[in-house]
Amino acid sequence: MLTFEMIIVFLGLIGMVTALVLDKMRPGMILFSVTVLFLCFGILTPKEMLEGFSNKGMITVALLFLISEGVRQSGALGQLIKKLLPQEKTTVMKAQARMLPAISFVSAFLNNTPVVVIFAPIIKRWAESVRIPATKFLIPLSYATILGGMCTLIGTSTNLVVDGMILDAGYKGFGMFELGRVGIFIALAGIVYLLFFSSRLLPEVRKDTVGDVGRFFCIRVIGQWQRYRAESREKETLVCIDFIGADDCGGNSRRVAFYGRITSRY
Repeated sequence: MLTFEMIIVFLGLIGMVTALVLDKMRPGMILFSVTVLFLCFGILTPKEMLEGFSNKGMITVALLFLISEGVRQSGALGQLIKKLLPQEKTTVMKAQARMLPAISFVSAFLNNTPVVVIFAPIIKRWAESVRIPATKFLIPLSYATILGGMCTLIGTSTNLVVDGMILDAGYKGFGMFELGRVGIFIALAGIVYLLFFSSRLLPEVRKDTVGDVGRFFCIRVIGQWQRYRAESREKETLVCIDFIGADDCGGNSRRVAFYGRITSRY
């Protein structure tokens, strides 16, 4: 028979998943709100609510984020990936063979999120310069970071949290490279799969932009970050364009329009 606490937990989880799907709030705020809700109904005690912050794994994750941010701001990883990327015309498989193992290696010692944040825009700009669809590299980039994170204790937050829970339970925790006994082989198999199959399975362009690619619009610069708004009769959308030229929109010097061809939609 369902108790009052069970019903509250069930409704809270449904509300949490719904809020995450609708993306109306930040995920961290959503999870925190549900935790506070459980606290208010007495399902969680204050000690249980704050207990996670004393977990050694959580503390290590927080420190790793600081280290990752320092590495990101140093620009070292950006220079690394630029040296790995071929500057002349190449094939998708050859380019992936150069970048994916290195990305997995870096991800084994840094948090996955900053690795993707650093590499994704660099790879996207490089793909445009050598006329290769960026869609062939972004998903493999994400998977390579996940595969690399499986190889060490600090490679991903999940490993650290589970290790902290094991220590709290009184058992011996994982060694730094203990997970690599299995993770390295999984990572190698995953990278090989990406090399041989990702170029076949991933599309040349996103399907939701096929109808717009090649059409010309009047693009107005909005905001200091140089974002572009495409104005059409049907709708307005934020887009990435190939620069074609500029013109004065209606004689207003503050409304200079850029004419371009849509290449992708934000």
